This record gives sequence, structure tokens and C-alpha cells, in this order.
Amino acid sequence: MTAWPKQSQMNAFYGNPDANGDGVADLKWQQDNLTTIVPPYPMFYDGKPVRKITCHKKIAVALLECLTEIGQVMTPAEIKQYALGEFGGVFNFRKKRAGSSLSTHAYAAAIDLAVRLNPF
Repeated sequence: MTAWPKQSQMNAFYGNPDANGDGVADLKWQQDNLTTIVPPYPMFYDGKPVRKITCHKKIAVALLECLTEIGQVMTPAEIKQYALGEFGGVFNFRKKRAGSSLSTHAYAAAIDLAVRLNPF
């Protein structure tokens, strides 16, 4: 099992998505570290089907396993009830809402699900 890093260890574990220090997502970092997975059950972003999810390659297997288990264990009605098909994104190069450090989304290592029920 992977030992996931604390916030202070993000650059060491995932690499620095702002390698140039200019506040802009580093394209080389993206090429070297991002991959895509296919959601194993129907997911939607703003009502539109999600065909692929871009995430950091270090979380891809774990994320796909988690989503696959949701799709296997829960019925479609339960997925709808808990809004687990409502996808809010993974990779979004930005700072934390209330801070100056990068969000976990900037590392493509966080997923937003059930966005209607959990806007944060």
C-alpha cells in the first residue's frame, strides 16, 4: 500500500507542478506525471458524460480501484443517492482557496465527487 504524503511532502512525492516558480503549470511536469483513467461507472461533469479522468500517475491505480469498488458495491440508485457519479475534477492547477500553497488538485492527486452534496 502506498504511503500518501503530507502536504509538506507533496513536491518530493509528486514532483513540483510549478517547477519554474512562475505560478503557471509546468508543461514538462504534466507530460511526465499525468495519465488518464476511464471511469468504471457512469460519471458526469455539469451533466455531461465523463469519458476519462486525468490524474497523477502515482494515484491512477488507487483511484481506479476505489472507483471500481464503488461501482461494484453500490447499486446505480445508491450511486445516484450519494451523488458519486457527480464528478468535479482531479487536475486543476491552482492554490488552496485559503492559502498560498498549491492545492492537492494542482498535483492531480485529489478528486471531487458528490459536488452537489459537498461543494468543498
